[in-house]
Amino acid sequence: MRKPATKADLMPPFRKIGEEGWGKNLQKLLTEYGIEPSQRLSEKAVEQRERELGLNFPDPLRSFLIEFSHTNLGRFCLYPLYSIAPPTDIWFRDFLTSEEQEQLQDLLGIANSGSDNVLAIDPITGYCYICNHDPAGIFLEANSFDEFLQKIIIDLSWGYYGWPDPHVEELAMELKLDLFGDRSTKI
Repeated sequence: MRKPATKADLMPPFRKIGEEGWGKNLQKLLTEYGIEPSQRLSEKAVEQRERELGLNFPDPLRSFLIEFSHTNLGRFCLYPLYSIAPPTDIWFRDFLTSEEQEQLQDLLGIANSGSDNVLAIDPITGYCYICNHDPAGIFLEANSFDEFLQKIIIDLSWGYYGWPDPHVEELAMELKLDLFGDRSTKI
C-alpha cells in the first residue's frame, strides 16, 4: 500500500454501509492494512441477539456485524455478538454524572476503545458515543455507525496502521472536516 498523498487517497470505500459493494470494498481496504475480519455472522444469530436484548440494532451496525462480526479495527475492537449489551457495569460508572449513569441503560456497548473505554450506540437514534474514564463522561463521537466507521477508516491512514507522518494526519483531519464538519482525532 502506498502512502496517501491527497485527501482522495483517504476516502472511505463506501458512503453508506449496505450500499452495493460496500462489504467487498471495505474488505479489500482492511486487507491492505493487514486487518483480518472475523467470521461472518448469520442473520439468524443477529436476530436472536436482538430478541434477547428486546430491540433492533441500527441497520448499519446490523449489516456490519453480519459481514465483519467482531473485527479489530486497531484502536476499536468490536465485541463478539453476545457481548453487545448495555454498558451498565463499566468500572468508572461512579465517576459519571447521574444523568450519564441513567443513559448507560439506553445504550449498547459495541466495542472496546482502549484503556477500558467503551464505544456505545443508541439503538434508537444510531448515535455513537464514547463512554470515557478520563475525563469521565459520555461523549458523542459520530451521528451514525456509518460515520463512525468512515472516521476509523480515514484515521487508519495515519494512526495505528499508517505512517507517522504529520502531512498524512493533516490530510485526514481536513477530509473529516469536509465530510463531517469535524477535525477530531479522538476516533
